[in-house]
Amino acid sequence: MNHPLLILGSIASYIVISFGIYATTSKDWGYCEEGLAYFEKPQRLHLPSEFGSGHDMVVGPRNPDADWICRLPTARETGVDIRANTNRCNSADRRQCQGEDIPGDHDVPTDAWYRIPGSAAYPDVRCQCGCFAGEVFLATTKGHFKISEIAEIAKYQNVSLLTRNGTSKDLRGPDFTVGPEKKEVITIETDQDHITLTGNHPVLKLIDGKETMVTADTIVVGDLLVSYAKKPVQVESVSAGVLDSSANLVYNVDNNSSEESDHVVIANGLIMGDLYWQKKLSEQSSRINNIMKAL
Repeated sequence: MNHPLLILGSIASYIVISFGIYATTSKDWGYCEEGLAYFEKPQRLHLPSEFGSGHDMVVGPRNPDADWICRLPTARETGVDIRANTNRCNSADRRQCQGEDIPGDHDVPTDAWYRIPGSAAYPDVRCQCGCFAGEVFLATTKGHFKISEIAEIAKYQNVSLLTRNGTSKDLRGPDFTVGPEKKEVITIETDQDHITLTGNHPVLKLIDGKETMVTADTIVVGDLLVSYAKKPVQVESVSAGVLDSSANLVYNVDNNSSEESDHVVIANGLIMGDLYWQKKLSEQSSRINNIMKAL
């Protein structure tokens, strides 16, 4: 049975475009904190003044061979054609971030950083991976469908997602990222529904009545999220767990909006940030850490 979104027709030929995919080693990526790389996402422990400077201490298994990755600027930090640089990251994510078409367990894990090479016009930058579980429903102009289905359909035809202020531009396969998530993901339950996503995925939250984009791993019981109807929805529970290996693909998308405030998707009835916001929050966190280090 054909999917209702799929336009039927004969495909005369199937063209495979090579992206120069290569086996990734631990030297090619790292979880970055204060310019240093780690094999696992590091934790920040606050040291009382009696035991040090009173500043945070970063704890985690070091990956010094990848420090060079963490010293590269992010797309925004270059100050050079930020949107074009962000698009370079989005395109690279499809083949770098635990892509389903990359054989073996050697690709870049969610929340880690990797390098994409520069050119005469653009410098080297570092990009970050990350995402929704495949079961999450996104609102499109043709109804609500699982993001896993939408990503597959986008390989063959344009898809438009509903956003808070209208619809996205036509999206195709390269606008989506996909890959297996082997670490814990977060499930947020509200009084209306639940949603499963990675810890660094952007979520629209009400803080003192003001809409603010935050990462999912900061959400706690009692927080107020924002529904598509622009009404507050209270969080009733937050849990963490590992996805079953038979269904552990996670997905993300950049809706290509021209307005930052509209870089959102409607996921299980909630307003969530897209890949653009995920990268922006990660870059803000990196800048804050650098400022803290300088204090």
